[in-house]
Amino acid sequence: LPLPYLYPTAEGGVQAEWGLNDWAITLEIDLEKEQGDYQALNLKDQTCTELQISLADSNGWNQLNQALKQLESQQPEANKSEA
Repeated sequence: LPLPYLYPTAEGGVQAEWGLNDWAITLEIDLEKEQGDYQALNLKDQTCTELQISLADSNGWNQLNQALKQLESQQPEANKSEA
C-alpha cells in the first residue's frame, strides 16, 4: 500500500491522508485513545464511507489495510470505459 502523508493536528493527534484513484482518504488518529476516524470520499460521485477504527490491536490495523486495498484495486472512472 502507498504510504500516507502525515500531519499533526491541533488536538495533538495525527492525520494521515492518501489519494487512491478517485478517492481522497483521511484517518484522524487519536493517540491517547488509540482510535482512528476513517473517511473515504469519492471525488467523482461524492460518495463517502466513514468508520471508527480501534488502533489498539492488529484487528483495527487489518481493517484499515483492507479498506485501503479495496479502494486501491478499483479502477478510476476514466479508465473503466477504456477497459
